[in-house]
Amino acid sequence: MSFRQHTTLNRIYHQEIDMHAAQKIIVLLIVFICCLVIPVFAQQFSCDAVTEIPKTECEALVAFYNSMNGSQWTNKPGWLQTNTPCKWYGIKCAEQHVTTIKFVYGNNISGPLPSEIGNLPNLQTLDLSYNKVTSLPSEIGNLSNLQIFNLLGSRLAGNIAVEVEKLSKLHALQVLSLSAN
Repeated sequence: MSFRQHTTLNRIYHQEIDMHAAQKIIVLLIVFICCLVIPVFAQQFSCDAVTEIPKTECEALVAFYNSMNGSQWTNKPGWLQTNTPCKWYGIKCAEQHVTTIKFVYGNNISGPLPSEIGNLPNLQTLDLSYNKVTSLPSEIGNLSNLQIFNLLGSRLAGNIAVEVEKLSKLHALQVLSLSAN
């Protein structure tokens, strides 16, 4: 091998090493930027930009997401990603109010139902069957339009007598399913 060939091969070898190092640096920069940017976007959701339902109802849905382990849900399209909560998975609205929250058959919902649920005065259906609702807040009694309350097979724990008594005073309630808990 001539000196010229050896020099050329040496130069190519070092260029490949430099190219490989540059690729590693680019990948590391992308990972670093993603680690900084993604959490910022996730934390920036604000109900201030929501116009299709009252702010208090939006905040109740955000509290529901946070309290019920929303980041681990099996299905959660739209949640805390769009400013249209009436299109979020499991949510239905009518006349600019939340009327339905329905997550059935093991959506990996788990945790205590938050007290803010009581800030959904037009809620008619709350169906969290076959998930893991650990407790009910006393504010459940504020849901005067609730017609269907289904926690079938939700592994509800603890003493819920006071909360159930409040539910019994809801005149619109047609279906109350707490069995298999």
